[in-house]
Amino acid sequence: SSTTNTTPFSALALLPGNRYDDATISTQIKIKASPPAGWGGGLVLRYQDTNNYYWLYEDSTGIHFSKKINGTATSLYNQSVTNNVGTWYEIKSVITGNSFAIYFNNTLLTTITDSSLTFGLLGLAVVNNTPVQFDNTAVIGAGAGSWDFETETAGQVPVGWERTAISDLPQGDGKLTIENYTGSTIKKITVAVTWQEKGVNQLVKLVSLISQ
Repeated sequence: SSTTNTTPFSALALLPGNRYDDATISTQIKIKASPPAGWGGGLVLRYQDTNNYYWLYEDSTGIHFSKKINGTATSLYNQSVTNNVGTWYEIKSVITGNSFAIYFNNTLLTTITDSSLTFGLLGLAVVNNTPVQFDNTAVIGAGAGSWDFETETAGQVPVGWERTAISDLPQGDGKLTIENYTGSTIKKITVAVTWQEKGVNQLVKLVSLISQ
């Protein structure tokens, strides 16, 4: 691409799911043999675009936590720890509001307070083409939970579920379109619902054909 890459990452994988505000994310990471000079890999937190994110990573000198806001990178924390090539380590962050708790091998290193970004995507990343393996990556959202359908009564809406309409969506909008389909007596029905969720435009569309 002719577009300049403004991130330091040689590889970035954003995890599936929505943008998080509060969450716990952890991963196991192993740097493979013969890494290049300046190797490093870890977690991207509250990623919004190439110029706005937090970056928790390990390199040959230790564990580091930094941010990039409007294209300007700032170091927030550095801790010397042993990171041997070919050895599995776990890094984790518990994100609550403006608080970032930093863990290394399940040991709390520090808690950083910063309010620059309040939500964003989560991901895995490396710099300088670092050969790396990630394993057992886990994300737990603040509202994480599950339903056991065996305990629910058939024919009833499970407890905790909600039914919503367009009017319940902040900045939501709905549009119904009815038009002739290929000049016949068949009508094409299109229903589109749009809304904004944490700064991202969302769209759900249903298209159906109905005959007279």
